[in-house]
Amino acid sequence: METIAIIFFYCIVIGLALSFLISRQLGRPILHLIDHLGLVAQGDFTSDPSIESNDEIGTIGRQINQMSSQINTLMETRIQGEKEKKDLEIKMLQAQINPHFLYNTLDSIKWIATMQRNSGIVQMVTSLSSLLKNMAKGFNEKVTLTQELDFLRDYVVIEKVRYLELFDLQIQVDKPSLYDAKIIKLTLQPLVENAIFNGIEPSGRPGLIEIRAWAEEDILKVSVTDNGIGMAQEQVDRLLTDTSRVTKSTMSGIGLPNVDRRFKLVYGEEYGLTIESQLDCFTRITVALPLEV
Repeated sequence: METIAIIFFYCIVIGLALSFLISRQLGRPILHLIDHLGLVAQGDFTSDPSIESNDEIGTIGRQINQMSSQINTLMETRIQGEKEKKDLEIKMLQAQINPHFLYNTLDSIKWIATMQRNSGIVQMVTSLSSLLKNMAKGFNEKVTLTQELDFLRDYVVIEKVRYLELFDLQIQVDKPSLYDAKIIKLTLQPLVENAIFNGIEPSGRPGLIEIRAWAEEDILKVSVTDNGIGMAQEQVDRLLTDTSRVTKSTMSGIGLPNVDRRFKLVYGEEYGLTIESQLDCFTRITVALPLEV
């Protein structure tokens, strides 16, 4: 009896030991599988070869790795597709440079050359050359505020000759460090263009366009203010949705709604244009962008 009891005892011990080992052998890969699924749930789709083996649990791990790889590929494809879509939309918006602007500019140069011989023609041709060179380099490029203001001055030189000094331009940058802030090229030109053609020119009197740049925490703001005819509030409310205001005499055929859309595509929906105006007094368009120095 004593021998049988000892044998029975050892059988129980061995059984418990085997049960523990088998449970541990099966439980470890299951726990590992659960840990990996937790990472997948958090958005980490990296494959883990250690969850793959030749048994049933390893087969499940292999399937999970394949699923993670497919999800990761789909996400990368979608991200790339959205980026290409965004880049294409920006290029399409900015590619609508109206050739009538170039024709009118060349006519102005011809008129100056015919009517008088002075340094004005040199200045205008130089500005036009610089303008075209900047436009040819691409529109989605970020430049410093200094470079953007230089580009704007070239545009203003041409328009002032064309409209016989109808307006003056004043520029105020609150801090010298802001001259190095990054801004997408051709940000200011459409806003100044709007001030000329929809503000000052219809007033029939000489006007002033004021550019001001300042920072509010991590946001760069640049405003373009004209003392032209201004607008009633109902006009302000529909200005960023009205695509019919562009004329053939303007340089860009994109209009303010597309300008606003361009900023939102590049920087996010919280950025873009805001408009203030008072009838027969002023119009101020302010663009808000992330401050990048």
